[in-house]
Amino acid sequence: AESAPTAPAPASTASVASPAPATDEAVSVKAPALASLKDSPADTWPMMARLWNASFDSVGACDKVFSAGLQCFRMPSATLAELRLMDRPGLVQLSENDVKRWVLLSRMDDQAVTLRSGSTFWRQSLTAFEAQWTGAYTTLWRLPPDHNTRVFAAKADEPAGRWLDEQLKKLPEARGGASFEARVQAFQQAHRLPGDGLAKPSTFVLVNRMVNRDEPRLR
Repeated sequence: AESAPTAPAPASTASVASPAPATDEAVSVKAPALASLKDSPADTWPMMARLWNASFDSVGACDKVFSAGLQCFRMPSATLAELRLMDRPGLVQLSENDVKRWVLLSRMDDQAVTLRSGSTFWRQSLTAFEAQWTGAYTTLWRLPPDHNTRVFAAKADEPAGRWLDEQLKKLPEARGGASFEARVQAFQQAHRLPGDGLAKPSTFVLVNRMVNRDEPRLR
């Protein structure tokens, strides 16, 4: 992943008014002080799990999501452009006055993001969000059908690789490749991923988006 831009000092926490999200809770107009928010897996992971219609123990969640047909995807220093590219809700780490908190990023548009911690929602301008965000981002992606083990770099003769290749052959930016690796590389280059031809999770994440798999969206 690309390095996150150097964040300016977190002086501004300006928020903008927003319609309520698709929940019973209302969006706050003012961003809360980070120190007032809880920060534990039990306060963040269940929120994200519900977006994926899943339920799992929040402690060591990334080792337990496979039973739900999911896998974690982490970016330690993501950029706003990469968030738009991934286009899925996720946990983001914010920092303010030496206090760090993980919160749920549930929405993003050209002006603002919608964030959540527990039952508190707030809508924050992109400028204010970028000033607080450390670049750390963790999300989920849906594994290939009937697959419930971790994918590192799928091979053409493996079930995950075969499923991926079937999808790539449907996509105009990849289907002209002469081999599985060539199709993966063409797809990666078209979407500004490292064009190494290795079918890593980042490739699956974007292919899932392109073929409209049942996953929540950020935008």
